[in-house]
Amino acid sequence: MFPELRWKLAQRNGIKLRSERLKKEFNTLEELKTMYNLLEPRSIKGANQVSAFFDAYFGGMEVLRVEEDFYDLAMIYFERAASMNVRYSELFFDPQAHTRRGVALEAVMNGFRRAQIEADERLQVSC
Repeated sequence: MFPELRWKLAQRNGIKLRSERLKKEFNTLEELKTMYNLLEPRSIKGANQVSAFFDAYFGGMEVLRVEEDFYDLAMIYFERAASMNVRYSELFFDPQAHTRRGVALEAVMNGFRRAQIEADERLQVSC
């Protein structure tokens, strides 16, 4: 998940963005972007040497709460795929990562399904 989307969803859902591994709260989009420097992976001391990638990956999941969030995430994926002339994609995702946080399975599936239909019609990207 791009930091811009994570920031947008956090603001929409009233979620404070925080990295437990870094012991840091992100109060601006610019602060959040500094954590996303995945081109230079670094370990975070005291957290079993967990890389910045996992901090961004699992932190990004926390802002996904409602159907619209999953729709937005999927549409960004499809739009990016279309910009690279991808016309077919097989998507894999983990609904359990969300349902165990109390997110309804319907929110996950309906959001992705709406995006799938729109991507097929508007972007000519199917999955």
